[in-house]
This record gives sequence, structure tokens and C-alpha cells, in this order.
Amino acid sequence: MMEAVRAGAGGDPEARRMQAALARNLAAFRHLLARAHQAATEGRDEHAAVLGEAAAAFATANHCGLFSSPELERLVTALGRRLAPHPVASRAPPRSSPDRVLHVLTEARIVGGSSRMAWRWIAQDRGRRHSVALTRQDGARLPAPLVAAVLASGGAVHRLDGAGLLARARQLAALGREADLAVVHTEQDAVPLLAFADPARSPPTLFVDHGDHKFRLGLAASTVVASMRESGQRHARRRRDVDPARNPLLPTLLDAAPEAGRREEARRALGLPAEARILLSIARGTKFGAPGSPSYADRHLSVLEADPAALLVVVGAGTRPDWQAAAERSGGRIVALDERPDTAPFYDAADIYVDSFPFVSITSLLEAGSRGLPLVSCFPHAPEAEIFGADMPGLTGCLRRAGAWPEYQEILAGLLADGAERRALGLRTRASIAAVHTGEGWMAALERAYALAAREHGPFRAPRPDDGPAFDPVDLIVPLVCPQGHAPEQAIAQQLRIYPLWARLKLWLALARGAGPDARIGRSTLACFLPPAALARLRAAMARRRSARACGGA
Repeated sequence: MMEAVRAGAGGDPEARRMQAALARNLAAFRHLLARAHQAATEGRDEHAAVLGEAAAAFATANHCGLFSSPELERLVTALGRRLAPHPVASRAPPRSSPDRVLHVLTEARIVGGSSRMAWRWIAQDRGRRHSVALTRQDGARLPAPLVAAVLASGGAVHRLDGAGLLARARQLAALGREADLAVVHTEQDAVPLLAFADPARSPPTLFVDHGDHKFRLGLAASTVVASMRESGQRHARRRRDVDPARNPLLPTLLDAAPEAGRREEARRALGLPAEARILLSIARGTKFGAPGSPSYADRHLSVLEADPAALLVVVGAGTRPDWQAAAERSGGRIVALDERPDTAPFYDAADIYVDSFPFVSITSLLEAGSRGLPLVSCFPHAPEAEIFGADMPGLTGCLRRAGAWPEYQEILAGLLADGAERRALGLRTRASIAAVHTGEGWMAALERAYALAAREHGPFRAPRPDDGPAFDPVDLIVPLVCPQGHAPEQAIAQQLRIYPLWARLKLWLALARGAGPDARIGRSTLACFLPPAALARLRAAMARRRSARACGGA
């Protein structure tokens, strides 16, 4: 299927099947959006907000040919402008260099690129007071590095706890009135869009495009949209109607890389062979794809068979029954490990870093390269789908990126055979990444983004009049790379968990009645009434069941 999409084979039966699936998803999205419009027209703003956010959640998990929806943005913005119970004074002109910065996240986790970016940002941007507002953290534990960075800057962490989306939006709007600038790190969260819907009463907002390959909600209330890579910029301008004049480049921020540990000691501590030539990959398990053939392990088998000293270590993949045959054929030289927070010893032990597939892991690539490892990735997709490739400022001229698997395997074979080239490439990569993603280089990009947000703050640019869905090569690749599957009623239920139990039940009953002809109130919908711990256990059990079924059918 990848080959058909790469060739743009619109007549391919599989491509037609995928286009039909996208069309069905688009119809379901539009049904949710129509219900949100109806609720807003009838003055049921809380219902409208829930349905609007549910539409965004559905479009994120079920690609429908959209990466943003101006119609949905206009609806949520209109709801936000009706929030204030009494007139609120307009703000003074923004400061060109903010003193008080408010970061907005849906939730903060110890594992996750947006959370790490936030706490590194706060720690790096010394001299300013940074606070954090979390729209859905609820009772979950906060990452210690985030709390430490905020407190060291003189700021505070705010868990929004209002009884619903509109209440939390009012809380966030009040926090925003005390800030010189808001940095929005969310993806499908309606709360920032509701809170900052009126630019005259809101701070300049800098929307960080962490997930540039996914549907996004919140662009309409953003003074500037900061892309983290050039392909993300092109995609934002082409498919999200982002104004190029308000679209700065702000690369991923990394901690300064520590000096590499001794390879021999790292290998001894990890139980890895001292004389092996180690290929390393680190990513969440989902980034290595659903069970099937050829698997990630299969892609590397020929390389391992050609070099008896080569060893593939994959941190984060966990137990993968579909990798077992390749592992046995390699003589046990494919090692798949569970996720773990401390990955430094693996970087120290490795010779070459190989990217995850089908979903690239750019943060892991950067972290590996910043430690002096040569980087190799494969991008077998159509050029129009460049956002699914590994690219980032600082990687140009350093990353070895193949356009097909035979080329990828040839690159690996060459690097495995040439230790001097491995070391030279690793040193160039380390220096190039450090210049852009750490220290003064990154701070210069941040100051430019701050200044642009202050300069451009004012009435929002009118978005395009319609959503403009498309079923282009990039759209056909989304379901192949990103996990899909989220029924409309599940999307509604997902948004209800922040409400008190009585309000949740009332909303659930009212909204589920009109969820569409194919909607059903099933176990997944009722999960919105489970306590968080029970819900986490249920999700884990369902994931194991899906994996077992997929492996059994592979």
C-alpha cells in the first residue's frame, strides 16, 4: 500500500478503499459539527462546547481529509466571546519582550515531547516568570522537572478544576489577564480557544505546533503559530491556512548533552556484548507500527545477517510476537525492551541510531544525535507526505535518510563497516544539533517568536471560508502511520470526564440521543463514568487484547 500511495495511484483498489474511509470519517465529523452548531443556536453553549471538542477529538483519531477546521474554530471562538458575564477591560499594548509567560497544557506527563519542551523552555528562559495552567491534569501526578522549573522561575502551577469546559475557560481567561504572553502547547483542547477568543482581552498567544501531522484545534485564537521544522511550516501554510507572516520557526529544545559515558561500562551495565556493533532505536511502542509483516525487525534482518557482529536494540517496543521469527533467525540479535525513563546508558552503548518506523521519533533522533551518534532514517512515502519524514533544523547534511528500504539497508551496512565514518558523522551531527537546539541558538529563535507575537497581536486574521477537505497522498498515509479508530459517541464520552458526576450523566444522556444513526451506547462510552485508575486498567487490557488478536491474525 505504501508503494501505491507513493506513486499516487488513485486507481489502486486499496487507495480507493482508504478514500472511502476518509469520506465516511468526514461525514461523521460534519454530523458532530452540525450538532454543535444547533446547540449553540439554541443557547446550549456547554453542549456546543462538548460537541465541538468531541468533533476535534474524532478528527484527530479518524483522519477525514482535514488538518484543521475553520468552521469549527469559528464556532468555538463565538462561544468563547459569549463567556464573560460582564464587560472586561481591554488590555494595554503588549510588551515586546514579555516578563510573565503562561504555558497552557492539557496535561503534563513525564513521558511526552510537549511536556519536556515546556519544562526545558522554562528552565532555559531564565529571567522571566513562567507559570503553567493545566486544563485536564485533575488528580494525575505532576512531573517533578516541570514543577521545579516553574518554582525556580517564581511562577506557579495551576490545575484548572472548574465544573466543565466553559468554567475552565473562564479560569484560564483570568490567568491570561495576568500574563504578558500565553504559550499554548495543546492539540485538540477547546479550553484555550474559548479562553483567548477575544484578542482585545487576551494576551498575545504563541501556539506551538507539536503535532504538525495531526488535526489541530486552537489556531483561530493564536497570534502566531510556531512550527518546529520547515516541513511543518509548509504543511501549516498549505493545509491549515496559517499566515506565513505569523509562522516562525521554533525548533525542539534539548538539554545540553552530557559528555558521553564509557561505552564499555555502559554495555557491561546493560548486559550487552562488548564487541558488538549496536544499532539502537528508542520510541513508544506504537511508533513501531501495528503487528504485521514486514515488521520493523524484518526490515533489519538482512543487515544483521550480513554482519554477524551487528545487534539491534529497540527500547520501547516491548514484547512483540510478530518480531519473534526475525529474532530467532538473527540468532537472538534483535532485542526488544519495554519503555523506560532512563535511556542515557543505551545512547552511550550504541554505535548507530536508527529511527522508528512507520512513525518517526524526531525527539529521540535529536537526543541521539546530540550525544554524537550517527543517525539513519527511512522515508518511503510520496514527497507530498514530507511531514511523516524525519527532518528538523540541525539535521540537514547530517541525517542519512533513505528513500527506500534497500537504500536504508545499504547505508547501515556501510556505516557498520566503517568505524571512522561513524565517528566523524556523529561528531558533525552533535555540533550541528547543539547550534540550533540548545543554548544561545535556541534562545535567539525564541526571542524572535516573542517579538513577533507582540508585534502581530490584534484582531485575528479571518480564516478561509470553508474547511476544504482533501484526499491527497499525505491524507492516505495518515491512517497507515497513526493509530485510528474512535467512534463519535466515544469522542463525546471522552470530553465528559471533567464534569461532576451528575452533570456528566445529564450531558451524556442528552448528547448520546442524537449521536447519529450508527452511534451506540457501548462499553467504551460508559467508560466516561469510571475512576481514572480503573479506566487506565481497562485501556491497558483492551490494548493487550487488540495486540493479541492482531498477532494471531498476522
